[in-house]
Amino acid sequence: MKVRHHFIRFAALLMLIPPASGFCRMPASAEDYPPDTTVFACSNVTGYAGESVMVSVEIPQNTGFTSFSLAIDYPPESSPEMREDDSDEIKRKKGEAAEDLLLNFGCNLNDHIIGVSGISVDPCQQSGTLFHFWLTIPEDAKPETVYPLRLTVVNCYGITEQGELADVRRITLDGSITVADPNRKGDLNRDGKISVADAVLLNRLLAEELPEPLRPMDEYDLNADGLLTVTDLQALLKMIASE
Repeated sequence: MKVRHHFIRFAALLMLIPPASGFCRMPASAEDYPPDTTVFACSNVTGYAGESVMVSVEIPQNTGFTSFSLAIDYPPESSPEMREDDSDEIKRKKGEAAEDLLLNFGCNLNDHIIGVSGISVDPCQQSGTLFHFWLTIPEDAKPETVYPLRLTVVNCYGITEQGELADVRRITLDGSITVADPNRKGDLNRDGKISVADAVLLNRLLAEELPEPLRPMDEYDLNADGLLTVTDLQALLKMIASE
């Protein structure tokens, strides 16, 4: 009976993974924001001790603004990755929501703050990734440690129909960095648990819907045969069934 129970559970897990050709096109559910509110959000990421992780600042909803400035308080234990030219500027990259914006970046190493401001000739109503930046997790960080990232929008202005400058109603969502356990095999998305989400990620990789692995290949090689095949997905599903 126990074997049959595990088989049924294993089959049920397989059914949760849609065909590779279509599952990534399923619409994602979004939080309910007030319709007249611009939203700024800092991502939640996971990485290993000593690793440099990419954090994103998103605009999930944008009602239109002409200028803004924001600050991200990062934990003093971590450190920003500086540019390769040895300058004091933080390593960062613009996103699709910043196409019509002139962005200015700064980093106060003493106060552990990343500052960003933006200005646009016409009201910016794009949503999506505003920019990415990189932080290095401490070498001695313990697994499951969570470092908070506090996002504050200092100001955000728009233009009224009368051509006057006015405050844009906005809300901010903080982010975090979670330290992953390098000995936890199967936690491919590094969210601290082994679940169907990891199987979906591996399935996308096997279907070549991802350009390349996000992590070193041996993290995905769950049966340790030196190859990345469907047998690794089967091994992962067995891990999920036993959780």
